[in-house]
Amino acid sequence: PVIVTNQTVAPLYLDGLLDSLAKCAPLHIVLPDGEQYKTLEYFEQVSAFLLDNNCGRDTCLIALGGGVIGDLTGFVAACYQRGVPF
Repeated sequence: PVIVTNQTVAPLYLDGLLDSLAKCAPLHIVLPDGEQYKTLEYFEQVSAFLLDNNCGRDTCLIALGGGVIGDLTGFVAACYQRGVPF
């Protein structure tokens, strides 16, 4: 799995989630926090992260955050390799 989160939520919850998913060897990406970051630039950044880490269609994306992270992660999940689990 790949966890997508932001700079506000990550310090509070990321380590706990990584520990819980340790057997799955999760990856994670931390983005800036705020509505202004719900852009194609950050869509491309998350997509590039997936490509750089050889993530396939069986990779599950996990949104750890609020509306912006959920929207952005859902959009990437729908588009990456014609759709991946979200």
